[in-house]
Amino acid sequence: MLPDLKDKGKKGTTCEWPNARSKKIYETVQRAQRAALDKLLTPSSTDVVYAAQVDQAARSVIAAEGWGSYFTHRLGHGTFSFLFLSLP
Repeated sequence: MLPDLKDKGKKGTTCEWPNARSKKIYETVQRAQRAALDKLLTPSSTDVVYAAQVDQAARSVIAAEGWGSYFTHRLGHGTFSFLFLSLP
């Protein structure tokens, strides 16, 4: 889902994506995040999901767009924080 880039503070003012490449990068990252979360959250009750598998799910989306060589950092920082933040 793309962010609403309209500036609601000034009448008649809108913001646009800087260029098509920026928009495509944003959409690719969103799909990569979704793939990682799907891998993490949809295993059967007997599956063990390893962090490397979650990383690969995101990495494969980015690589398919041709940006694999730019994705040099592993997925991981904060990956599981949403689980702990939702606990009482």
